[in-house]
Amino acid sequence: MARILTYDDIRITVLEQTKNPQEIIQHALNKCMHTDDQLHGSLTKKTVRYLVDAHHMSPLEQAGMTVVATNISRALLAQITRQRTFKFASSSQHYQDYRDYPFVIHPDSLYNDASINSIYEDTFDQCLEAYLALISFGVPTWEARMVLPEAITVNLQITMDANNLAKFLMTRLCKRNVEEMQCFSVKLHHLASRWFPELFNFIAPHCVMYGWCNQGHMQAPECKGKWGTTPRSARGYNG
Repeated sequence: MARILTYDDIRITVLEQTKNPQEIIQHALNKCMHTDDQLHGSLTKKTVRYLVDAHHMSPLEQAGMTVVATNISRALLAQITRQRTFKFASSSQHYQDYRDYPFVIHPDSLYNDASINSIYEDTFDQCLEAYLALISFGVPTWEARMVLPEAITVNLQITMDANNLAKFLMTRLCKRNVEEMQCFSVKLHHLASRWFPELFNFIAPHCVMYGWCNQGHMQAPECKGKWGTTPRSARGYNG
C-alpha cells in the first residue's frame, strides 16, 4: 500500500556551509576595492543590502552551502532543476528500486475531503502495484519507473552559492509558485537566514523587498489589489 506524505513533511538538512560567510565576502569586496591583502572593516547589513539593490552581487558567490532535501516530489525536482546555477545530485530511478519511496501531496488533500483522499490513495496504490508487477515480470527498474506518478518522492542534494540562492528565494517565495515550492522555499530560507543573516534576513519576494509586484498580469490572485505592478518611484538606495 502506498505511503502518503504531505508538503509539511519536506525536510532540508545542511551538509556543509561556508564558515564565516561575512568575512569571506568582505575579503572579496576588499579585493575589488583595495590593492593590499588587509581586511578593511567588517561586512554590515547596509553593505549587503546595497550589493543586492545595486545588483553588484558577484562577491556573494564566494560563500555557499550544500543541503539534502527529502520528501519532495519528482514534480518539484523538475521545477527546481531549472535553477541552472545550482549543482544537483538526486536519487536515481534508473538504479534504485522505488517500491519504498512515499508519495507527497498537498496537506489539505488528506484531511478535508474523503472523496479526494480516495482518488489519491487508489491512484498511488495502482501505480505502485503496476510498478512492482512490471519488475516481477523482469522489466528493469528504469523501464518500470514509467508508471510512477510525479508525486513519488526523491532525495536531492543541492550545492549553491549565496548570490544564486538569494535570487532563487526572491523568485520562489512569491505566491505565484505552487504550494510545494513555497513550502520548500520557506524551509530553505529559514536555514539560509540562520547561516547568513546579514543577507537572508531581508531576502523576500520582490513585492516585499521593493513595494511592487514584478509579475505584471500574471500576479497571484491573492496579491491583486495589495501590490501594484509598476514601481512607485525610481527607487534609490536608502539603507
